[in-house]
Amino acid sequence: MKFKTRINFSDFISDKMVWIGVVLSVLYWVLGAVFESFILHFGNFTDRLIFLKFHEFLIRLFIVFLLISFSVYAQLIINRRKQAEKTLQRGLKESQSIFDTSPIPLVVVNPDLRVQRANKATQRFVGQTEEEMLGRPEGDVFRCFHAYDVPEGCGFGPVCMDCRLRNTVLATFRTREPLINVDTELTLMRGEEYSLRNMLFSTSYFVGSAGPRVIIALEDVTDSKQAHERLEQALESARQAEKVKSLFLANMSHEIRTPLNAILGFTDLLETRTGSIIGEEERGFFDIIRNSGNRLMKTVHEILDISQIEAGTYRLRKEKLDLVKEVRSLVEECRIMAEEKKLALEFHSGLKSAYIRADRYGISQAVNNILDNAIKYTEKGGVSVTLTQKAEYYLLSIEDTGIGISEEYIDNIFEIFSQESEGYTKKFQGIGLGMAIAKRHLELNQVKVKVASTKGGGTVFSLAFQPLEERVPEEPIEQEPAGDVSTPEPDKKLLLLLVEDDLSSRKLIEFYFKGKHNVCFAVSVNEAREQLKKQPVDLILLDLSLVGNEDGLDLARHLRKTREWRNIPIIALTAHAFTKDRENCLAAGCNDYLTKPVRREKLLEKINEYV
Repeated sequence: MKFKTRINFSDFISDKMVWIGVVLSVLYWVLGAVFESFILHFGNFTDRLIFLKFHEFLIRLFIVFLLISFSVYAQLIINRRKQAEKTLQRGLKESQSIFDTSPIPLVVVNPDLRVQRANKATQRFVGQTEEEMLGRPEGDVFRCFHAYDVPEGCGFGPVCMDCRLRNTVLATFRTREPLINVDTELTLMRGEEYSLRNMLFSTSYFVGSAGPRVIIALEDVTDSKQAHERLEQALESARQAEKVKSLFLANMSHEIRTPLNAILGFTDLLETRTGSIIGEEERGFFDIIRNSGNRLMKTVHEILDISQIEAGTYRLRKEKLDLVKEVRSLVEECRIMAEEKKLALEFHSGLKSAYIRADRYGISQAVNNILDNAIKYTEKGGVSVTLTQKAEYYLLSIEDTGIGISEEYIDNIFEIFSQESEGYTKKFQGIGLGMAIAKRHLELNQVKVKVASTKGGGTVFSLAFQPLEERVPEEPIEQEPAGDVSTPEPDKKLLLLLVEDDLSSRKLIEFYFKGKHNVCFAVSVNEAREQLKKQPVDLILLDLSLVGNEDGLDLARHLRKTREWRNIPIIALTAHAFTKDRENCLAAGCNDYLTKPVRREKLLEKINEYV
């Protein structure tokens, strides 16, 4: 082993003996020069003899101190060498300790790929002692299955030339550069059985006392890789299940909304046409049909809402809202239901306005569901809605005199599909989603909600809204992409193009506008283009699901790119009711978006906005 001993010059010159030697050397040469000059000019023979004797004494004294100085210097070198050896020994012991105690198998091989050292983790991994491994090829040590294919062992089998471990070690010897986290597969024997193992290894080159060596660090990642693959499969299964669920919900929504559109639409038409010739009892049948359809529609809405929120696909559309105006409107919508049960429904507000920044649909659904529940579970008395301002928030209280909530159930009131009255003795309608949806919409809008109730003593819902700070800029509300729309002459009959593949929906629209507007029809994108070429259309009512390989979004995008049709107003009228469906329609170029079923008055109102 070679040592390089570096002597610090400061240590050398700090030694007193060395300094004395240096001083004597200087003194010798100075005095010698002075005396020699003096004797040569003024001295006689005797003086010269004395000078020579003195000169000889100084030389001897100088030699003595010079020897002493070199002895001290040599001792410094010896001490430094011993210190370096001790430091090296400590480093070797520390390295040996790290090598032996490493939890990762470490093997040192020579250029012939034969084992020179192996730590305890390797010994445990292969089930052999270090003495049994020394001098053997690494493939034999790890019990590689292919090392037994030929009598010569590791390195001579038919697949050894392609062995990634072998080639990586040889490359490290050749380039002297480390290779980190190389992934490979090894077929290892364990007893009489063999298995394919996933290995991760790294190599590093160094020169030891016996020549160049490579250290190999190995890790068996088979179990973790299999666990990762199982996790990936589980995630893929979950994604597929989520996709199936989304498709199911979308199809369910479409298949329920489309016939409901016809049922409720034709019910309104029949009631209008027969209202004067049938009795009071028969007119009540229309209310039953309408209420049943609305009940089914509410169920579909709730399932779609909770699915989008739980899946994280519901997109907030925050805007500036006047809470006073919004709540008053919701209370008025619920008034008919309260009057049918002969309940008092009151709204009190000490504020002229209360501006918040929130998602209109989410706040509307939450408050409406709470009001609906308050009326549904109240038989006598009424519901009182109060809006006040506290120090840092607006407080909306919805209090009823209904049946109340038991102490045992109140913690579960916001759970999905949860109702206190269940089973065959269930007393009230609904599937237990109203409160769950309300809570989630409120959470998305950072609205805190509290519930206080006693069984038989009514319930109070308290909602705390954060006031809008006027200095905070509002997020712009998405504007519907639309071209310039022209306003027709008053009472002018419009030509509407209905692109719809459902026959009942086409007939309903035809009856809606009979005598008021002209309607032409198309069931596919190609038919819609043909209709547009034949006659000037004032507005398009567009469904998404159409006959053929193109859908309503394809048609909308095509029209917005075509000069002669780019300014025609397009209203999406579809049974696809997810938030992403609305966004897709607006992004494709539709001016507005309506979901089926749609009332005649609502549809006419929308058409009048654009023509």
